[in-house]
Amino acid sequence: MRVRHSKSGEVQQFADYLLSVGEGREKDEDECITLPDDMLLPIDSTINDLCSFIYPASSAVSADISDISHLAGRGILAPLNKDVEEINKHMVQKLLGEERVYTSVDTVTNPDIAAQYQLEDHHCHRLSGFPDHVLRLKLGAHVNVIRNLYPSMICNGTKLLIIRLNSNSIQGKTIEGRYAGEIYYIPRIVFITQDDSHGVPFKQLQFPLRLAYEFTINKSQGNTLDIVGGCLRNPVFTHDQLYILLSRATSRSNIKVLTTRNNTTRNVVYEEVFHMRKRNQSSDFINVIWLLTSAVLPMSWTGKNARQAEFISSMVQLQLCPISSMVSRW
Repeated sequence: MRVRHSKSGEVQQFADYLLSVGEGREKDEDECITLPDDMLLPIDSTINDLCSFIYPASSAVSADISDISHLAGRGILAPLNKDVEEINKHMVQKLLGEERVYTSVDTVTNPDIAAQYQLEDHHCHRLSGFPDHVLRLKLGAHVNVIRNLYPSMICNGTKLLIIRLNSNSIQGKTIEGRYAGEIYYIPRIVFITQDDSHGVPFKQLQFPLRLAYEFTINKSQGNTLDIVGGCLRNPVFTHDQLYILLSRATSRSNIKVLTTRNNTTRNVVYEEVFHMRKRNQSSDFINVIWLLTSAVLPMSWTGKNARQAEFISSMVQLQLCPISSMVSRW
């Protein structure tokens, strides 16, 4: 959890609520949960309302396109890529100024089959780890770098504010982190598939950038945000995604969720995970004891005692010997 430490009762209530969501206590038999009213946008809200809450200054006429303060620590999360793409496109359209389109250059790496294979099929799909075939940007756009370019400065996951669009380079200002406010040039680079899992090995020449107003819940793991928006028009579909979304924020008042079913949404929690965790903890303890009996005790015991230690070690390794029985032999 990213909840800030405080003696405030409200903060403690928020922390307790997040734990109940993560453990699956806040759901009914249909795996649905009722979200608090203060975390929800009004029922008739739209995507535009959610974007305006998270990024209120992005479409302002008087907004300074070089100002990073209105983007730092903010983000919209969604479970599906199609929701991410829709909101990112919506945010770029809201920006003032002329749109610039950058199209990738794709080439089949095997010349023997290059004439037989058409790469147009790849252009309508987003490949994992690859930028979009068509990248549409405006000045002031919020983007994410998806490759390590400059060690310790511009790496995979670095957020940039676009301040200049050239034909062969893009100039961006870092939004967060140690180098916030620094300006860097982003070149086109070559992306190469490592196998034929995409149909045929090919390489792509494109800017290593993706729009970053919204990203998937899974991608947000490890991030801490000041203002969090949740787009749950399509509900979460796997373990603890709702918990991850809500726990990215440091305060309850900084979360707003958009749903299509009034104040309810799905909360998927596999309770078996918690039972497995408990078993693994016991197993870890047994393994430690086994190491002691198999490595330490036989070194100091001789004769019959050494054979007993070896037998106990094998039983503990197979988890057939109770710990209490083994300890009594010590």
